[in-house]
Amino acid sequence: MIRPVLLSCLLAGAAMAQTLSPSEEIVPLEWFETHVEGFTLHFEQDGALAGSEMFLPDRRVKWQFPNGMCINGIWYEEAGAMCFAYETGGPPQCWHMIRDGEDILARPADATDTSGDIRMTRRTVVPLSCGGPALGA
Repeated sequence: MIRPVLLSCLLAGAAMAQTLSPSEEIVPLEWFETHVEGFTLHFEQDGALAGSEMFLPDRRVKWQFPNGMCINGIWYEEAGAMCFAYETGGPPQCWHMIRDGEDILARPADATDTSGDIRMTRRTVVPLSCGGPALGA
């Protein structure tokens, strides 16, 4: 049983290594956890707001879409990726957090290129202000 799990982890790591540029490194789980709890991270993709995520105690999160609507969820580590499961019940979204110089990127764990990257633009202590009928609020 251990061999298939180890093999899948090695294959996932090898696939991610193919999408890293020489200036990029995957952020360790411990670093990520200590730098996000109690903060709200704001992300952009291609210069447009992708959304914001507030990191609460016990690995709970609240994601805010660009339209102001929010959903609650949790995050956990799986095979070296940070995975997010939201109350909407869809499949978890797993990301590798990557440091590129001073920038932090989130890249889909199954990415074969950088087209799905989102860039952290700000880290604040300001809680999210969710608009409309927020799910789970």
